[in-house]
Amino acid sequence: MPALTLVKWPAPSLTRSVTPVTRFDDDLAETGEAMKRLMHDQGGIGLAANQVGLDKRLFVTAQIIDGPTVFVNPVLMVISPDVNRAEEGC
Repeated sequence: MPALTLVKWPAPSLTRSVTPVTRFDDDLAETGEAMKRLMHDQGGIGLAANQVGLDKRLFVTAQIIDGPTVFVNPVLMVISPDVNRAEEGC
């Protein structure tokens, strides 16, 4: 896998919907590991695949307790209508 680089705003990949992951293989595992390394190297706390130009429904996050984690095909569910809204930071 080639080295990943961060995509900067206003790159089109940052505003498009991404494709669900359908192949769970070594390439996907390598992509997740490369994203975790890049996130760590950049001092980040999370990184989505489209932020490195990849059309995949995938993100990594730096969890304090369990260490960096890869999420594949996540679904956001609102569990309360009283959710505080804020602008996303990246």
